[in-house]
Amino acid sequence: MAAFFTFTPSVTVATSTLPALSQRPGFVAWLKNLAVWLLPISMLIMGADALAASAGDVQQGQALYEARCFGCHSVDANRIGPKHANLIGRKAGSISDFEYSPALRGAKIVWNEKTLDRWLQDPESYVPGQQMDVSVSKAEDRKNLIAYLKTLSTKTAKK
Repeated sequence: MAAFFTFTPSVTVATSTLPALSQRPGFVAWLKNLAVWLLPISMLIMGADALAASAGDVQQGQALYEARCFGCHSVDANRIGPKHANLIGRKAGSISDFEYSPALRGAKIVWNEKTLDRWLQDPESYVPGQQMDVSVSKAEDRKNLIAYLKTLSTKTAKK
C-alpha cells in the first residue's frame, strides 16, 4: 500500500537582525544600474542566437551541397544543372550559356532565401514544367543549403 504524506518545511528567520535588501543604502540604485546593463546585453545575445538560428549552418550546407547537388551542379561551371556562382540575386533561367526548360526560362523569379526555400522544397509545384526532379524536404537542410549558396560568388568560385 502506498502512503501519501504532505510535508511542509518551516523556516524561521529573525528579520530584526537582517534588514530587507531594498532598505540597504544604495541597493535600489545598484539594482537599477544592473538592469540598465543587463537588458541590452541579454537582447544582443538573444538577437545573435536568433540570427544564427535563422541563418543556417554554412559548413553543413556545403556538405549537403556536395552530397546532394554536386551530381548535377557545380559552383563555377554548367553541368546537367546550371552553375551556382552568384546565384543570390540572379533571375531564374538567365544564364545565357545554359539550356533551361521553357518553364524556368519564363519564370519571373529572382533567387533569394525565400524563393530558394520554396524551390528546394518542391520545384515542380513552384515552377510547373521545370526539369529538376530533386527536392529537399527538411527545412533545416534547406536553410543550411541556402546559407552555403549565399557564400558563393565569382570571388569564391574555383577558376
